[in-house]
Amino acid sequence: MEKATNQLKKIKAHVGKMDAKINRWGAKLDLLATQADNSEAVARSAFYARIDALILKHRAARSKLEELRGAGSERFEVLSKALDTFWNDLEAAIKDLTARFKDALSKG
Repeated sequence: MEKATNQLKKIKAHVGKMDAKINRWGAKLDLLATQADNSEAVARSAFYARIDALILKHRAARSKLEELRGAGSERFEVLSKALDTFWNDLEAAIKDLTARFKDALSKG
């Protein structure tokens, strides 16, 4: 019984951390969209497509997180590993777009 309780606590803590991170990413994407709105037309059109693609990935990540939240301890490990890979890819893509956007703004 105690082992199951500890596992549930572990799951809740992990999901809570992921939830906070996905909320930060959503805010970052909103900020990037606002910055694109205020940029030159050429930069704006180039970044909108990438921002839109990341928004779709962000929504998919949130959906996967909800699936993880509802998973029992048996499925948690499997889903968590799959989500971690997706998660890392999304995080890297957001960081890359942020860096490219800052670079484009500094040039122009």
